[in-house]
Amino acid sequence: MGVFPKAAVIGRPVMRRKIFNGLATAVLLCCSCVHAQVGPRSTIAVTGVQVSCRGLQPYVTFTLPINGADQGRPGLVYIGMHDPSMSHAAFLTGNAWSNWTDGMFPVYAIVTNGLFSTTITLPLPYALAGGGWHLYAGYGALSDADESQVQDAINAIDAAKSLSASAAAALGVSAVVAAIDPDHYRRTLIQTDMTKNGKYAYVQTGVETNPYACDPQRGGGG
Repeated sequence: MGVFPKAAVIGRPVMRRKIFNGLATAVLLCCSCVHAQVGPRSTIAVTGVQVSCRGLQPYVTFTLPINGADQGRPGLVYIGMHDPSMSHAAFLTGNAWSNWTDGMFPVYAIVTNGLFSTTITLPLPYALAGGGWHLYAGYGALSDADESQVQDAINAIDAAKSLSASAAAALGVSAVVAAIDPDHYRRTLIQTDMTKNGKYAYVQTGVETNPYACDPQRGGGG
C-alpha cells in the first residue's frame, strides 16, 4: 500500500505531459498560418474591365481569373479597396461595403462547388470617387494539403480530449479542452493562400481619380 501513492504522484506529471503535447500539437497546427499576412505583388490580372453608371452610382464589371491549379477547388473570393496611403481599407460583402481595420478579411463570396474564372459586377462607393481609392479583387483556394492540416488539428484536439478525460477521471477533476472551429481554420488557410501567393489584382476603373464619373452635369457619363 505504501508504494501506490508514490506511483500515483509520478503518473500525474506524465499524463499531464501527454495532454500538453496533444494540445500543443493542435494549437501549432491551427496557428501555423495566421501570421502569413504579407505577400508578394499581384500575380494575376483581371480582364474585361467596364464601368457603367446607374444614376450617380458607378458600377464596374470585370473577370477575375483563377489559376489552373486552383480551378475546381473550394475557396473564397475577396473584393477590397484601400486609400492612397493604405491606412484605410474596406471590403465588399454582398452589396455593402464595410470598413476593415484588423483580423480576417470580410468575404465577398464563398465557393464550395469549385473555383472558376468568373465575371463580377459591383457598385463603387460614390462617396469615395476621386479620392484615389484603389479597387482590387482576389481569391484563395483550399488545397488537399490544407484540408489535411485541418483534419490533423481536429484529430489532435480529439486525442487531447480523450487524454484529458482519462486523466480527469483518474484525478477526480473536470476535464476542459479547447475546441477547434474547422471552418475558421479553413478560412485562415484560404486567406493566407491569397496574401502569400499574390492571388489578387487591382482593377483600374478611372473612378479613382474622377469624382464626377457618373455626373453628366460635371462631364461624366451619367
